[in-house]
Amino acid sequence: TGSGKTMTFWMPLLLVPEGIQIVVVPLNVLADQDVDQLSAKGIPAIAITAESATEKNFKVSTCTSSRLCFGIHLSTQDIEKGKYRAVITNPETLLKHSNYGFSKLFKNKEFVERIISMILDEGHCVSQYGTFRPEYRDISRLLHLVEGIIFHITSATFPEHVSHDVLDILRIPRDRLYIMRRSSDRFNVFIVVREIQYSLSSFDDLNFLVPDNWKAGDEPPPCFLIITDSINECVNAALHLRARLPLEYRNKIKWHHSEMSPEFKQEEL
Repeated sequence: TGSGKTMTFWMPLLLVPEGIQIVVVPLNVLADQDVDQLSAKGIPAIAITAESATEKNFKVSTCTSSRLCFGIHLSTQDIEKGKYRAVITNPETLLKHSNYGFSKLFKNKEFVERIISMILDEGHCVSQYGTFRPEYRDISRLLHLVEGIIFHITSATFPEHVSHDVLDILRIPRDRLYIMRRSSDRFNVFIVVREIQYSLSSFDDLNFLVPDNWKAGDEPPPCFLIITDSINECVNAALHLRARLPLEYRNKIKWHHSEMSPEFKQEEL
């Protein structure tokens, strides 16, 4: 909600010159955003995903970009030696069992000593995603595998029952816990429920987002984001709204889902 949670990830990098932050995010697209933001500030960061966390990638050193590498050889030595101040990944890649990757990194004492904290962004996912992404529930193993590791968990969606569930799942000792809460009340963020007027398959209830008979020179429609329950709905909703625009403006409405290639996702983002 814009209160500065992400700043708490990066500010310690200014205070600990040799420190490294490990950040766990639920979506690779969030990792891309973090890498872009840090790179723009001159802080080298890298995103490790299932596509890039291969044995070949971790053992060969030819990657010169601080951005997300697809099919480019990453070097575990680059990461171990502190070339990247932030290493951003997802829970599945973080906990993957192998002789390379994070499992190898966490056996390097010098590397571990440089870790400032293990950050779980969108921390409510530990509770809510645990049923279909079990790795979220297994992250607690790192408390025992990596000596002295500090968990830093953030979310704008932490009602009491969710925060208790997260603490229990991660086995965070209550006597070693610090909680900071800020109000998520924002004047420009509020809940509105609209009654469905048309059949769901028609998507006509989304028409208010693109005014009738909009043409070049009219006030542009406001920015909007639509979240759907399926890939088909995602694409069909976008096609429906595209059809409400002149042909040359239809590409302004994008879809984004898991069946897109990594390169296409990055370009569309």
